[in-house]
Amino acid sequence: MQAQQPGRYPPAAHGGAIGQPPPPGSTQTRQLYPQAGGHPPAPGQYSQNPHQPAVGMVTQGMANMQMANQQHANEAINILAERTVLPPQPSPFPKPPGNDFRAVTMANPDYVRSTLRVVPTTRQLLDTCRLPLGLLIQPFKQMPATEIPLIRHLVMVRCTGCRAYFNPFVSFLNSHQWQCNLCFRTNEVPDSFYQADPRAENHRTRPELKCCAVEYLAPREYTTRPPPPAAYVFVIEATAASQRVGLVETVSKILSKNLMSLPGDTRRQISIITYGRGVTFYAFKANAVQPQMYMVNDLEETGLPVPSADLGVNVEEFQDMLVEFFEQLPIVHQSTTESDNCLGSAIQAAFQLVSGLGGRVTVFQASMPNIGAGALKEADPATTKGPKLDASAGFYKEQSLEFNQNHAAVDVFGFGVKPLDLATTSGVCKFSSGQVYYYSDQDHPSMAQSGRFNRDLTHYLTRPIGFEAIMRLRCSYGVSIESFFGNFFHRGSDVLNMPNLNPDLTVGVQLTIEDTLPRKRPFISLQSAVLYTTHKGERRTRVTTIAIPTSANAMDVFDGADVEAVTLLVARMATSSAPTSLADAREGITTCMVDCLRSYQKSIAGQSPTMLLVPRSLSTLPLFFTGLLNLVSFSQSKSLLNDDRVYGLRLLDQLPVGQAMRFIYPCMYALHDLGEEHTTTRENVLHYSPTRLQASMVCLSPSGIYLLDAGITFYVWIGQSVANEVIIDLFDVESFAALPETQSYLPLLENPRSVAVNSFVKQLRRHSALHAPLFMVRADSQSSHRMLQRLVDDGDHGLQDYSYYNFLSRLHKASSGK
Repeated sequence: MQAQQPGRYPPAAHGGAIGQPPPPGSTQTRQLYPQAGGHPPAPGQYSQNPHQPAVGMVTQGMANMQMANQQHANEAINILAERTVLPPQPSPFPKPPGNDFRAVTMANPDYVRSTLRVVPTTRQLLDTCRLPLGLLIQPFKQMPATEIPLIRHLVMVRCTGCRAYFNPFVSFLNSHQWQCNLCFRTNEVPDSFYQADPRAENHRTRPELKCCAVEYLAPREYTTRPPPPAAYVFVIEATAASQRVGLVETVSKILSKNLMSLPGDTRRQISIITYGRGVTFYAFKANAVQPQMYMVNDLEETGLPVPSADLGVNVEEFQDMLVEFFEQLPIVHQSTTESDNCLGSAIQAAFQLVSGLGGRVTVFQASMPNIGAGALKEADPATTKGPKLDASAGFYKEQSLEFNQNHAAVDVFGFGVKPLDLATTSGVCKFSSGQVYYYSDQDHPSMAQSGRFNRDLTHYLTRPIGFEAIMRLRCSYGVSIESFFGNFFHRGSDVLNMPNLNPDLTVGVQLTIEDTLPRKRPFISLQSAVLYTTHKGERRTRVTTIAIPTSANAMDVFDGADVEAVTLLVARMATSSAPTSLADAREGITTCMVDCLRSYQKSIAGQSPTMLLVPRSLSTLPLFFTGLLNLVSFSQSKSLLNDDRVYGLRLLDQLPVGQAMRFIYPCMYALHDLGEEHTTTRENVLHYSPTRLQASMVCLSPSGIYLLDAGITFYVWIGQSVANEVIIDLFDVESFAALPETQSYLPLLENPRSVAVNSFVKQLRRHSALHAPLFMVRADSQSSHRMLQRLVDDGDHGLQDYSYYNFLSRLHKASSGK
C-alpha cells in the first residue's frame, strides 16, 4: 500500500521583491484579458489557424495580459478600514464570451475549480506568492448531455507518450499529425478517427475537440470482467439505542418507498443485515412465504449461515416480499432491550456479501460498538486532554482497504444519542470512497424521524452512482501532484481507486511547479480521466481537460486567485492534519494567510504601517479564514463534542464547493425586502437574487426578518419590531408575540410574500448534497444563540474564537512583523 502524503502548506517565502514593484506610494489595477471584458478569451478567439484553436487562444491571452499590466494598476484595498468586503451578489465565475464552438472549451467551474486562474511560471514565484496551487474536482458531477456529450464510437485518440486523451488544447500540425498539450509529443491521427466520423476532417465538429468534458463508451479492453449487478447491502443497528431514535422503523419506511428507485438494471439486488448482540441475516427464496431469519452470535468468526445467493435478493423479482418485509422488520425489533453493539462483526459479514461482487454497503449506527470485532471503549473524560480526533483503533480503516480491493464502498449514517467514536468508526469510509452522515441530538429529539434524515437518505438512495472507478490526473510538463484529499485509495502517484462515484464527491488536489514552465506554451494543461461502470452496466470514461494561463508576474497570480477554491484547499490541508494536532491545523490556516499578506505587501512600496492592504481579488480571504477557524471542525471551544468535531472535518472533505463555502461562511439575506426587483428569469424559471449581507449582528434590524444559510442549516431570524402585516403573510399569526419560540418549518401561504420566500429557500436547497433543516428563531428566544454562533464577523457568541476584526488585527500584527 502506498501511503497518502499529507498536504503541506506552501514552503517558506523567499525574500526580495515580487516582479516589478510600482512606483512608491502608488497602487495598480490590472484586468486580465481586457478585450474579453475581464474574462479569459475563448479558445481560438484570436487564432487564424483552425487547426490550432487552443494555442492561439492562450498565446494571445498572454499578450493581452501583458498589455493590461502596462495599462492598468492592481486595485489594493485596506481591509482594516473597508470592513464590508463581501460582494452583494456572488461573483460570477469567469466564462468565455460568445456561444460558438470555441466558447465551450473552457472548463465549467461546477466540476473543476483551480485555486489560481493564472499559474506562476517557476517554483520560486509560486513559493513567493504563498498561495496554494491546486484543484477541486467533482469527477461525477451530473451535467446536461450538451455539456458532457457521450461519444459512442470506439475510436479514442490518445497520446502515445503520456496517454493523454484528445482534447481542445492539442495542436494540429497538419490534418494527420497533432501535438500533445501535456508532454508535447507529436502523434499520428489514426485513419480510424476519420472513418468513424466522416465530418472529422472539420475538427470543429468533434465533441472531444470542442468540449472540455466528454464521456467515451469504453471498449472491451477497458473491462476486466463482465459488469456485475448493482448490489446494495444495508446494515441496520437494532438495539435499545436505535429504538429510541426510531431508526429501524424510519429506515424501513424509506427503503420500502424508494425500493424501485435504487439505481440499477433488472439485475439489481439488495441484502439486509441487522445487528445488536449478534448479527442477523435475512434469506429470500422464491418458494417461501416470508424471508428466513438467521441469527449468528459467534462473533469471533462471523460467517454466512447460507450461500450469499440466498441473502442477496433481486429487487424486481421479490418486490412484494420486500415491501412486506420492511413493514414487519420494525415490529420484530420494537421491544428489544439489547444494549450491546457488534458493529465491527456486522461490517465483516457485509464484506462477505460483496466480496468478489462489489457494490455499496450502508451502515446505520446509533451507539458505540462494544463487543465483537472492532469493539471500542468510551473515552474517560478525566484522562482525555483536549479533543480526540484520531482513531482509537485501526480495525475500521483496515476494513476499508478490504472493501476497496473488492470494489465496494461503505457509507455510515450515525445518530448521536450517545458518543459513537465517529473518529474511529468512520474510518471504514476512508479508502472505500464512502461518506459520513451524522445527526446530533441537537437537530431533533427523534433524529431518525426528522425531515433532514428522511431527505438525506432519499437523495442518497436515488442519486446516480458509478461503480469500480479509477481516476487518473495528468499534468503538463513542469507541473506535478503533491497531495490528494478525500476518501479513496491513493494507488499511485496520479491514480486513485474509488469503488463508488456519486455526484457530490469532491476530490482535492495540491499541485506544485517542479521545473520552469516552457515559454513557448504560456499555459499549463491538466486532464482528469475517470473510468467507471454505470449502474446499468456500461463501462465509460469521463475526460475533463483544462488549460490555465501562466505568468512570470506575481501581480497576475494574485489577481487570478479563486478565493473560494483557495479556502477549501487550505481547509482540506488542515483537515488532514487536525487528527494529529488541532493546534497545528489552526496554526497552518493562520500562517497561510499571514504569508500571503506578507508576500503581497512586499510588492507595494511605501505602505503605511496602519494599513493592511490586499488585492481586491483576495479581499474576502481573511473573512473566509475567520469562518474556517471558528468552524466546529477547528474551534478551540471545550464545550464541543468529539463526534460533532469529527463530522465537521468530514464535511469539509465531502461537500461540494458551494455548500462547503456556506458551511464555512454563511450567506445572510433580508427576507422582508424580497420582491420582484430581486428576480430574474433563467430558462423559464424565476430566480431570486437578493443582496447578500455580512454575517454580523450589525446587519440585523429589529424590524426585519433574515435568512441565514449556514450550509447544513437554515435559520430564519425574526426581529421584535417586524410589522404585523409581514408576520401574518409569512407565519400566519397575528403578531410577533404570537410566534412560537422555535419552529422547524416555514409555512407556505397563499400570498405573494410567502410564495417568494418559500421559493427562495427551495432554490437554495436545490443543488445541495445534504438537506439543510430550517429553524425559525425569535430575536428574544433562548435558542437564538444557535444562530448567533454562526455570525462569523462578531465572534462573541460562545463557540467562536475570533471576531473578524480581531483576526484582522492579528494578521496585521503578524504580517508587519510586530
